[in-house]
Amino acid sequence: MADVGDGPILKNASGKKTSSVLRLLKKSFGRLKRELYLLEKK
Repeated sequence: MADVGDGPILKNASGKKTSSVLRLLKKSFGRLKRELYLLEKK
Protein backbone atom coordinates (compact mmCIF):
# COMPACT_ATOMS: atom_id res chain seq x y z
CA MET A 1 0.00 0.00 0.00
CA ALA A 2 2.80 2.41 0.91
CA ASP A 3 4.55 2.21 -2.47
CA VAL A 4 1.23 2.95 -4.21
CA GLY A 5 0.99 6.16 -2.17
CA ASP A 6 4.56 7.09 -3.08
CA GLY A 7 3.85 6.67 -6.80
CA PRO A 8 2.36 10.10 -7.58
CA ILE A 9 5.09 11.90 -5.63
CA LEU A 10 7.82 10.10 -7.55
CA LYS A 11 6.05 10.71 -10.85
CA ASN A 12 5.63 14.40 -10.03
CA ALA A 13 9.29 14.77 -9.04
CA SER A 14 10.54 13.06 -12.20
CA GLY A 15 8.16 15.16 -14.29
CA LYS A 16 9.55 18.37 -12.83
CA LYS A 17 13.08 17.11 -13.35
CA THR A 18 12.47 16.24 -17.01
CA SER A 19 10.78 19.59 -17.69
CA SER A 20 13.76 21.48 -16.25
CA VAL A 21 16.14 19.30 -18.27
CA LEU A 22 14.13 20.00 -21.42
CA ARG A 23 14.25 23.72 -20.67
CA LEU A 24 18.05 23.53 -20.27
CA LEU A 25 18.37 21.57 -23.52
CA LYS A 26 16.23 24.11 -25.36
CA LYS A 27 18.32 26.97 -23.98
CA SER A 28 21.65 25.36 -24.94
CA PHE A 29 20.24 24.40 -28.36
CA GLY A 30 19.23 28.01 -28.99
CA ARG A 31 22.73 29.13 -28.01
CA LEU A 32 24.27 26.59 -30.42
CA LYS A 33 22.01 27.72 -33.26
CA ARG A 34 22.93 31.35 -32.62
CA GLU A 35 26.66 30.55 -32.64
CA LEU A 36 26.32 28.55 -35.87
CA TYR A 37 24.42 31.45 -37.44
CA LEU A 38 27.18 33.88 -36.44
CA LEU A 39 29.82 31.53 -37.84
CA GLU A 40 27.96 31.30 -41.17
CA LYS A 41 27.67 35.09 -41.39
CA LYS A 42 31.46 35.53 -41.20
